[in-house]
Amino acid sequence: MIAELPRRLQDVLHLRIVQGLSVDRTARLLGTEREHVLLLQHQALDALRRRLRDAEAAGYGGARGVRTPRT
Repeated sequence: MIAELPRRLQDVLHLRIVQGLSVDRTARLLGTEREHVLLLQHQALDALRRRLRDAEAAGYGGARGVRTPRT
């Protein structure tokens, strides 16, 4: 799902969550303001939440997107 996001959003998630960098360090690396990093992070997480919710509604469960039978 992350790979489906725009590159800039992927970059922010990777730097902030995977590498654990601060907002200020991420902003410096991306050449932007810290407020923009926070906005991009919010947009990325919101997009992932929507995609997960849509996948669940379509009957896909689990972290690997394995289709689960409905009961």
